[in-house]
Amino acid sequence: MLRKIYTLLLYVFLPLALLKLLWRSRENIAYRQGWKERFGKVGVIPSANYIWIHAVSVGETIAIRPLVEALLLRYPQYNILFTNGTINGHIRAMAMYKERVILKYAPYDFPWAIHHFLSQVSPVLVLIMETEVWPNWMMALQKKNIPVILVNARLSARSYRRYDRFRSFFSSVFNSFTKIAAQAESDAVRYVALGVTSSHIEVVGNLKYNFSLPEDLASSLAVWRSVISTPLVWVTASTHPGEEEQLLTVFSALKEKYPALLWVLAPRHPERAAAVKKCCEAEGWSVRLRSTLEKVPTSALQTDILLVDTLGELAIFYGLSEVTFVGGSLIPHGGHNILEPAALGTTAITCGPSMFNFSAIAEQFIEQHALVQCQNNRTLAEKTIELFSDTAWRKKYAEAALHCFQEKQQALKNHMALIEQVLGGGA
Repeated sequence: MLRKIYTLLLYVFLPLALLKLLWRSRENIAYRQGWKERFGKVGVIPSANYIWIHAVSVGETIAIRPLVEALLLRYPQYNILFTNGTINGHIRAMAMYKERVILKYAPYDFPWAIHHFLSQVSPVLVLIMETEVWPNWMMALQKKNIPVILVNARLSARSYRRYDRFRSFFSSVFNSFTKIAAQAESDAVRYVALGVTSSHIEVVGNLKYNFSLPEDLASSLAVWRSVISTPLVWVTASTHPGEEEQLLTVFSALKEKYPALLWVLAPRHPERAAAVKKCCEAEGWSVRLRSTLEKVPTSALQTDILLVDTLGELAIFYGLSEVTFVGGSLIPHGGHNILEPAALGTTAITCGPSMFNFSAIAEQFIEQHALVQCQNNRTLAEKTIELFSDTAWRKKYAEAALHCFQEKQQALKNHMALIEQVLGGGA
């Protein structure tokens, strides 16, 4: 009964989802692409031997890359079909994989859409990243006896409470996974408490510790340092509506103390850049969009704020910054990934109070004095000023973050061992 109600609600909300895509397409034509794929029609593709990998958006697409690369090496006899749920995730996947994998949008969770999809694609294995759990997908895959692994799986206390309201329904959905590859023991405990059979769950670690920095990072940093006139750079990454306004207050305090400071502001969704730019300019700051500069800048950058409206360059800006704030955390969004700035070992990392999406990572970093968590924008301003003022303290936090990142990189090996249990050995 609950599955029928769930599917009915999908039909109710479908017009709103399509209208949202149309509305966003006014500023980004990419939102008008891939509609047939969203309804299960994947088009002309090779006929067989698929491993289907699904990652909803940018963060998940980046995090799963080491696993995709390992699968391409280990199992060359299979085609990799990689699907996303968002435009930005799809764009990022195209930049990362190009022609090495088949890239599509994921079908909506209508029974007939997933039926169309699976009639064209008959995967030998499905890997779903983190929290993407679609009941009708799972029912269709189970009927066809296709093994499914929930990779890098996490279940926050907040998500557990939400699922627990419909325990019988969601325990059935989660038990239909062949394996749940949990990030941490705390995640595994919550899955079991939800009614998932313990034999379905293995704690394997977090894939986000296994990413690699760009090979050309050093040369890119040298180019950018030659055009930025100040050694003082503050980066705020993956920010959201309601957060930029608070960060503008912080920036005003920082500018008063450090007039030469450059703020590199990277909204989570680049299509919001025009609105964010308008908000910043209303406060009297000069703003340059990254997209208006040369791909490889050659002229001096003179501005208060560099607004990053491109994808795939955050590592460069992390490398330029003395202090980095990771967004989605000053508002109750749950935070974003702190591991990429940590991997450089050169920038002190700050965040707001809301980090429930990355609670295990945040707790580890805080315990080892590798992350400065601030309760509001006032304390963020105070702590950021302290970090800029005290070079030794700043370096201590940056080096501790790098240490935390490096000591937990077994997740890729563990995930591959789990996949080999299902697929067997590769080439």
